[in-house]
Amino acid sequence: MFGLSRGSSFKPPKRKHRGSKDEEVLEGQPKSLLMQMLKQVKPGLELSKIPFPAFVLEPRSLLDKVTDFFKFPDLIFETIQQKTPEQRMLYLMKWFMSGWHLRPKGVKKPYNPVLGEVFSGQWDVNDMPNLADLHIGESGSDGSDASKKIFYVAEQVSHHPPISAFMFAGPGVSVEGHVYPHSTFQVNTIKGKMDGMFRIYLHEHDEMYVVTLPNFYVRGVLMGTIQQEIGGECTLTCKKTGLEGEIDFRTKSMFGSDEHNEIRGKMYKINDPKSPMYHIYGFWDDIMYMHNVEKNEESVFFDCHGGHKPAAIKTRPVDEQEYYESQKLWQDVTAAIVTGDMDKATDAKTVLEDRQRRGVKHRKEEGKEWAPRFFEPVKHGDNMKNWEWRYKYSDSLMNNGDTKIAPGSWYPPPAHADSMFDPGDSKELEKTPGSS
Repeated sequence: MFGLSRGSSFKPPKRKHRGSKDEEVLEGQPKSLLMQMLKQVKPGLELSKIPFPAFVLEPRSLLDKVTDFFKFPDLIFETIQQKTPEQRMLYLMKWFMSGWHLRPKGVKKPYNPVLGEVFSGQWDVNDMPNLADLHIGESGSDGSDASKKIFYVAEQVSHHPPISAFMFAGPGVSVEGHVYPHSTFQVNTIKGKMDGMFRIYLHEHDEMYVVTLPNFYVRGVLMGTIQQEIGGECTLTCKKTGLEGEIDFRTKSMFGSDEHNEIRGKMYKINDPKSPMYHIYGFWDDIMYMHNVEKNEESVFFDCHGGHKPAAIKTRPVDEQEYYESQKLWQDVTAAIVTGDMDKATDAKTVLEDRQRRGVKHRKEEGKEWAPRFFEPVKHGDNMKNWEWRYKYSDSLMNNGDTKIAPGSWYPPPAHADSMFDPGDSKELEKTPGSS
């Protein structure tokens, strides 16, 4: 089928990209506001401290955005069922690639979470027939359905640098990780670097996989059509099995790719990276293919249009949430963006940002250190950017899914608001939850 089937010389067949480009044309006031903001920024300056205008925002928090990685939970649970290390690595690579196409129209970024912000939710195995076929999450010995739940908790554990930690856990598998997004402006392009990692634990196999993340590019921010691309190399590594998967997100400008959103990847033994066992190629928002080197055969790896529907996470109703949970905290901003009132969205966003600044000032005056609620650091030196973040109840996750998220409940126990804001803000919010 293929003339070159071994090593890095493999050349996949040419295919046309059927997906849509992440691009947007800004005119009038939005274009003027963006240009005015960026003209004040020195080239190479990190943009994490620069407030972006509301019209570039996707109406949800980054803590919620991370759940896109987990909206095809059947793929990660199918991984557990695979008999060989090679097949488990391939299934994890498929899972990792499955959620990138879930994105809003145009070029948008999620809200930057405020310090102490929390987002949590769950998936129910009973709602997903494809998981029922795998017999995932049989009822517990007490007759409860606790083991049929898949949980997710995320928390903003640091503001400078902005670090979001998260945990995903279900029967036989758990994922811990953190993301540290930061961006710089260069001439006509914003480069977003997504530092951090995922640690995936397959408990039955006693395997841990470490996953790294790609970069993001927004081009044409001052001149031309604004376009977003994903670029850079990611790896999935399991030291126990000695296997590694590699995905290269190719961009037109950096690598001369003929098509938008193209990927190239391979799976190989860590000690022999020049002899891949499988090649992955195609488009991360269209169809991806796999080439089995030994058999010299091609098959569809993942089809973004193939009827594989994402499973949305379930959250509690907003009126039952604590006021610093993402959906409640940002509800005024979200409502304004959805209705197209960008002035109101900007005002509501400014209120939240001002509260956070007052909270920082209050803690400094009181000599208080911020302590995350659900996560603790695994320190590597003094630079927080190099730390890992561990879910405080990780040990219970290893013991058959007892998440300890709350006794008899899936939601975390309440915390004190004055750790986030100053006392005046806390009292105000307790009277009118979610108001701005």
